[in-house]
Formats: sequence, structure tokens, C-alpha cells
Amino acid sequence: MLEENKVGDSRPDLPSWITVEGETPRRRIDLSGMTTEAMLHEQMRDTAQRKGVPLKHFDPNWRPKRQKGEKIDRDSEAHQQAVKACMRGLPPFSEITWSEIQLFDNGPGDGRSNHVQYRLKFTATSAAAGALIAPGTDKRALSADQYCSLATAKRFRANMLRKKERHALTPEEWGLVDKMKAEVGTVVADMPGSPEPLFGALFFPLHGEGILRTPGQFASVIWIPSGGEWAPVVALYQYFRH
Repeated sequence: MLEENKVGDSRPDLPSWITVEGETPRRRIDLSGMTTEAMLHEQMRDTAQRKGVPLKHFDPNWRPKRQKGEKIDRDSEAHQQAVKACMRGLPPFSEITWSEIQLFDNGPGDGRSNHVQYRLKFTATSAAAGALIAPGTDKRALSADQYCSLATAKRFRANMLRKKERHALTPEEWGLVDKMKAEVGTVVADMPGSPEPLFGALFFPLHGEGILRTPGQFASVIWIPSGGEWAPVVALYQYFRH
């Protein structure tokens, strides 16, 4: 039996399942998310997302969007709309209201295969600010994703020259690429010893179409000194036909 303290009300805090006669029962607190197993799962999920691990490897609720072997109707309106959305790429920089850029490091290659060490993932939207802060809103559901495999200036140019007619650069795009490389070269010249800058074209992998290069959208990465290390700085270059 609990003895009442006559000086003030300094009774010890009781567990949520214990109530004192005459008091309103305390609200139960759900601690399921604070178990060791739950916290480890959340930590693994965050780590996997940062490393770009596919959802199917760590999300128990993941389901494939289509069955293996299912044929694709490339003439369907849904597929054509998906192709257009991929080719449209990111919104114009002046219209972006929220964005996220992730840089993935896949480690150095062994020299025996076509290995991409650094890759960018852009996520951006031009949705109104009010829509982005609405309760329960998932910003990524309103956003467009684009990817960018990075290479040195020499290899990037060689990769672009090898593009087939469908993805070949236009004269206007080559002009933008030359401008991007010139600007980067000017900045890097003032930072002797910095790692070599990287360049790439934005793209999106669409099932049934392969890699779709986004017209007029490129990115560069330079490295600046920060805290005794070289930190990456990403720049986005866009060209839109009017």
C-alpha cells in the first residue's frame, strides 16, 4: 500500500499500468519503437538509404511494381507519359521549391570493368510551398528523381561522343558543356592540390527503355577544403528550349 506524503505531492512516478485509487488512469505510452530491435532496424534502413541500397533488400513491405516476364506496352498512354516525365528531368532551377542531392561513393574499381565510383541522385519539385508543408505530405511523392554518373572531364567527353543518335548532344548542349567545364576550370585553378573535378549528364533508368538521358541537364562536382579534408560541391547546369 502506498503511503501518502503529507508535504506537497511528491509521490514517485509510477509505471503506466499502475493507478492510484481516485486518480485518472495515466495514458499508456507506446514504446514499441524504442526497443533495441526497432532502433537497429531504423538505423539499418537509414544506412541503406544513404548507400542507395534498393528497398527490396531492407523494406519488409516492398512489393515489385510488375511481375517478372510481364510484357510492356510501349504504345500505352501510361508508358508514353512515363517516358516524357523522364525526359523532362528536373524543374527549372528558378522554379525548384525543395530539393535533395545525394552523392554515392561506390569505391574505386579494379580496372577490369566499366566502373562508376561516384554517382549523384537529384530529387526536386516545383510544387507550391503550401503543398510541401501540409501535414502528412511526402515531399518525394511530389518530386522528380534524376541520376548522374560522374567521370573526369576527358572520360565524360568521350562518353558523350559515343552516344547514339537518340541521346547525342545538340550543338546547344555542347555549348553548355563547354561553359560548365570552363567555369569549373576557373574555380579549380585557385585550389591547387584539389582532386580532379567530375562531370556527368542527368539520366533516368526506365523499365523497358533503358537509360534515358535528360536533354539539357548536366552536373559537376568540385572539391573544396573543409576541416582538413576535401568536401564535394555540386553544381547543376540546365538548358531549356523555348
